[in-house]
Amino acid sequence: MQSEFINENVQQSVKKFWREHLRLGEVNFLDIETTGLSPLVHEILEIGIVKIDKEGKISILNHLVKPKGVIPPENERIHGISYTMVQNAPLIEDIFPECIKFLGTGAI
Repeated sequence: MQSEFINENVQQSVKKFWREHLRLGEVNFLDIETTGLSPLVHEILEIGIVKIDKEGKISILNHLVKPKGVIPPENERIHGISYTMVQNAPLIEDIFPECIKFLGTGAI
């Protein structure tokens, strides 16, 4: 996830959307990159969450995640995440509490 791409135009579009959909409270968008497609054998490499509140305020949480296994070269070509990039990153179980807290009580 490239949070630097959330520019003023995107923020204005979000605020306009919220004005038109006031019944919504808060929306979270989740982006996950993995070592493959199987939830049984592949692992999360990156987790990104964009939270937009009813005023249109955008909050971002983004973490690279160190897998316990390997990153297949074909997957590295797809998402651009190499083992070098994640070798010092936290394990997924270490960042889950922060992700749940960021999402808020509605996520539990």
